[in-house]
Amino acid sequence: MSSLIYKYRLEIENNAYEVEVIQKGQEIEVSIDGENFRSKDLESEILKFEVTSLNNHEEYNIRYNDFKFEVHLHQRPEEKKRIKASLILEEYFQDGKILAPMPGKIVSVKCKNGDKIKEGQELVVFEAMKMKNYFTSPINGIITSVKVKENDSVIAKQILIEIEEKN
Repeated sequence: MSSLIYKYRLEIENNAYEVEVIQKGQEIEVSIDGENFRSKDLESEILKFEVTSLNNHEEYNIRYNDFKFEVHLHQRPEEKKRIKASLILEEYFQDGKILAPMPGKIVSVKCKNGDKIKEGQELVVFEAMKMKNYFTSPINGIITSVKVKENDSVIAKQILIEIEEKN
């Protein structure tokens, strides 16, 4: 069974927290700065996270559709003022392919066939629902196929880029 990997960066007033989601079939595992959460029997195909609150015990409530996760971030009291949080989609990767998570438009493509790329390198900028998403490579490798170009409209799960892993 293949896995879908979603990586996010939670930014809270100049502090970044790494969020990784691995979905295997109907099971999902969420890791936020090393703290793991699991949920089964998810029915939605679109991954949507929302930071819903910060309470006095330094916990964030994060919602995945109808599932809630509490996350302890261990912030200093002065960092709690006017928290503005956003989740930034960094990648949607499956079996060597970068996929569009939902319908949208390609803003720019930062690679071409044959390029040697490194993990974390920006590959494509995708816009959906008036939000730009920056897709980065989750692996070191070589671009074997670029399936889109600037201004292309794409559908959910459309292949954008194919990568062959190389160390």
